[in-house]
Amino acid sequence: MGDGITVVASPKVKADDDGSEEFHRLRRSVLLPDTSAYPLGRAYIADHCANCLNPLPDGNEGLYCSDWCKETAGTVRYLRGANRDGRIDQPDVKEAIGIRLAFIMAGSYSALGRNLSPTTRAKVKDRDGGMCQSCGKPGSEIDHISGSSDEPTNLQLLCNECHRAKTMKNMIPAPDEEKALIAALFIERIVPDVPVLLADDEAEWQRAWSALKKERRQRLRDEIESMGINLAGLKTRAEWIVKRDAVLSERAQGQPAPSESLSASDGFNWDIGKDTFLEHLLNRSTR
Repeated sequence: MGDGITVVASPKVKADDDGSEEFHRLRRSVLLPDTSAYPLGRAYIADHCANCLNPLPDGNEGLYCSDWCKETAGTVRYLRGANRDGRIDQPDVKEAIGIRLAFIMAGSYSALGRNLSPTTRAKVKDRDGGMCQSCGKPGSEIDHISGSSDEPTNLQLLCNECHRAKTMKNMIPAPDEEKALIAALFIERIVPDVPVLLADDEAEWQRAWSALKKERRQRLRDEIESMGINLAGLKTRAEWIVKRDAVLSERAQGQPAPSESLSASDGFNWDIGKDTFLEHLLNRSTR
């Protein structure tokens, strides 16, 4: 592990998750996925999470099963780049790494309830006049004053320096177990010349992820159409899955499947839920 990097943890995590064996098991699987079947490195399995290698639900639009896995892979790429070019020894980079590690140990930044809408961010920036509420310099970060409430009274605009300083002040030293897990992350995913996962490779992942996402989308469409289900006029994975499940349900019940010829041109609103869709089919069959 990089010398001088302070391994810290969020106080919220210490209070909420220390007693959860399931949380610790899941965290280890996210940080240290089993890649023993891929000794040549750059592991990637189609229709599996690019980070933990677990199967992806059909409805998942992306290449990760969760924000946790997405943030972990992004942190690994950042660490690999910083380690390779020497930035890992810079004080500000060490601090940034410590914060990023704390978040993935917590279950991702979003797990702390810190995702704000663009509208909320814009309102806070406008209210605070675009200036850091701590030092008066131009602000860029929306800070939760205390806890994770998104109420406007709990939000303030800070500059990068003040936000980073406040974040570090609120962190606590990580216990030995977490330090050991971070050390294992460095040994297994940061230090090796050949990345163990394709998603760990800074250069290759940037070139590959968009095509991989398109291929995943096309595979699902091909699979559904191979069942004889017409997807004409339907654009999203959610629409395809709703129609597939409805048609397969009708087939299993031995009923005629008028939905197999349905498309957007039938005037049906495919944005509504599955239950309403099935009700629509039943009404058609009784006309």
